[in-house]
Amino acid sequence: MDNFEFAQSVPEATSLGIKGIKHAKDLWLEMLRRSKKSIDVGQFYITSLPNEAMEPVLKIIKEKALSGIRVRVLVDKNMAELDYFKEYFDSIKGIELRLIDLMKVTGSIMHAKYMIIDQADVFIGSQNFDWRSLTQVHEIGFRIQNEKFASLLLKVFETDWRIAKTKKLPAFRKGPRKRSPELSCVYKGEKIMIRPAFSPAVITPLEFSTELDEVLGLINNAEKSIMVSVMEYSMTSHYSDLVLTKIDTALREASLRGISVKLLFTDWASKEPSISYIKSLSLMPNIDVKLSSIPQLKKRFIPFARVSHCKFMVVDSDLLWIGTTNWEPDYFLASRNMSIVIKGKNTNKKLRELFTNTWDQGFSRSVDASKKYIPPRISG
Repeated sequence: MDNFEFAQSVPEATSLGIKGIKHAKDLWLEMLRRSKKSIDVGQFYITSLPNEAMEPVLKIIKEKALSGIRVRVLVDKNMAELDYFKEYFDSIKGIELRLIDLMKVTGSIMHAKYMIIDQADVFIGSQNFDWRSLTQVHEIGFRIQNEKFASLLLKVFETDWRIAKTKKLPAFRKGPRKRSPELSCVYKGEKIMIRPAFSPAVITPLEFSTELDEVLGLINNAEKSIMVSVMEYSMTSHYSDLVLTKIDTALREASLRGISVKLLFTDWASKEPSISYIKSLSLMPNIDVKLSSIPQLKKRFIPFARVSHCKFMVVDSDLLWIGTTNWEPDYFLASRNMSIVIKGKNTNKKLRELFTNTWDQGFSRSVDASKKYIPPRISG
């Protein structure tokens, strides 16, 4: 019986949906309705509007808490002004809320997005707890029903839960970092192997791989092809003086080895310095680069929406990385993020299908190194 599945969010009035993948809202409601003991949520922020898609999700969390189920919610302090829980959850008995201020601890943000239900049922994905992430943004995530995997994720949740209280770096034991434990799951009848990875290293227990190491390992060991879909890409940070060149170097070296590399970013990355790095990559042999630009709805402008927010990489015919991390320095070196590496042909095939569907859409266009790009209107 399958205990792994993907979950997608499809922007209204687009054909970005893939057959055979549930919508995130439906999957979240299914998971939450089945909860009997505990709900642990880690999110960048929480926001909603009346009659929008997040309302039934927040409603059932509230109902579960009132029924006696323990609910813990962890969100980024610096996004607190957006957090709808102040209005919706704040006085609900059974819900414990904590704000984690990673800006004071690591110099960045809590950017992971996940749920752990009954210490056995896990969701991780690019979807924020935001109504737009369910109906107006292209997203991908996954669900794993596995107690061992949930126990691994809980170690990171408990680490961050303590950081939110102490506002200090955790005191980990000394020693070398290990590779994350590998576990087996089943997807479409196929046994797949998964292992989690986390960012940043400084707040990740030593028994887990870092995302940077896993991403570099996949790129450096690719034999035929690499497909990457992430919202933003840069070697320098927009938020600090952090610099990360290893991934860019690995992609260029892969192209020189003859590996077919397809990179799909969004028009949100058409600002400097991102666009200069992207243009440079497009000039490399064996690298094709596109920017996607999902049109706004004719009937209204929706801020911070109408974008592909997916974060995944498909390697060869049986490897996959999927998580919450944009490919900029902060996300790997200072922000809390999480992902998994999967070895399996069926999972690879399904996200290859997702990538190709987006790549072939008319609003995804090849990067022209001679063109002057103007960033799209995002807010206001």
